Amino acid sequence: MESFAEDARRKRMAIETTRDIKYKFVVLSGKGGVGKSLVSANLALAFSLIGYSGRVGLLDADIHGATVPLYLGLTDAKVSVNNNKILPVTGPGGIRVFSISFLLEKEDLPVIWRGPLKTKFIEQSLADVDWSGVDVLIVDTPPGTGDEPMAVVRSINKITGAVLVTTPAELSIYELEKTLLFLKEVGVKPLGVIENMSYVDCGGEKIRIFGPPIDEFARQARLEVLGYIPIDPLIGEPRSDGEPYILRYPESPLSQLFVKIAKRLLELAG
Repeated sequence: MESFAEDARRKRMAIETTRDIKYKFVVLSGKGGVGKSLVSANLALAFSLIGYSGRVGLLDADIHGATVPLYLGLTDAKVSVNNNKILPVTGPGGIRVFSISFLLEKEDLPVIWRGPLKTKFIEQSLADVDWSGVDVLIVDTPPGTGDEPMAVVRSINKITGAVLVTTPAELSIYELEKTLLFLKEVGVKPLGVIENMSYVDCGGEKIRIFGPPIDEFARQARLEVLGYIPIDPLIGEPRSDGEPYILRYPESPLSQLFVKIAKRLLELAG
């Protein structure tokens, strides 16, 4: 069993490693299935399009549902080690990605861990992975307010802020309220909320499937709505080959929406 001294050392190393990263955004949701990992992956790609190519880091902290590599076509990727540091995988747009799936012998193996192991893994993902040269770090967390989000906020030096993701569905919004209380408790500023699966564009007509816009909730919570992401299989499907949609069609309205959100996050970061 590890000593308290080793636990403390690992946490200090994680905080020290992230000290010089200028922008650190944590992506959270109240419940699963809202497209949080999709948003995280495309936000990372958007930052690479606005002048941060090669300087964007993406940490997949969703240990039991590590889907970020699927969206980036990195399911077969493996990490390497240099000078006792784990080197993140270089993904599309030059983004540097680290996920537990890169360490598994087979991608479909379940990770059967309890809280302390998950906390240790996240701390090591920050302390032992080479994030040098990264100016923008995006951390994709699992839904809810459990071990992983708590480990993330305790292991990163001065988080810039949180990006919340929800669908218009009532249950998703209800669970998001708990996430806001969590952020208040741990002292992390919510920068805004993204409404995913907002509508389907049918020949110019926007058809809302999951309910009305989240505007009223955002107003009451004093949250800025950063963007309304439509349902679009071209951007939502896992990538097995080729470039992600946002890089292949950077001038498309959907790609430009993610670019707009990335720019707005930098403005809010000050």
